[in-house]
Amino acid sequence: MASVTSRRPTVLDAVGEFFLFVLDIVRAFFAGPFQAKEAVQQGWNLVRVVVIPTALVSIPLGAVVALQVGSLTQQLGAQSFSGAASVVAIVRE
Repeated sequence: MASVTSRRPTVLDAVGEFFLFVLDIVRAFFAGPFQAKEAVQQGWNLVRVVVIPTALVSIPLGAVVALQVGSLTQQLGAQSFSGAASVVAIVRE
């Protein structure tokens, strides 16, 4: 009777399984008929669920950034650039 030895999985095993998973997804994507109606419904569902929480988080964050940038531009004596600096700071954030 042969003994069965088990080896511990390594990082390369996990990476290989990930690439096999991605390959399966790519094959499945191009294999069958594309369900456009289902894709639109899922996209709309995602947008409907995510828009309000995103706005509720981003508006206060933008206000905090604008206040900090306004304070910094005032200390530097560049009040005329506070609007542009706020936009740059919010876009980068």
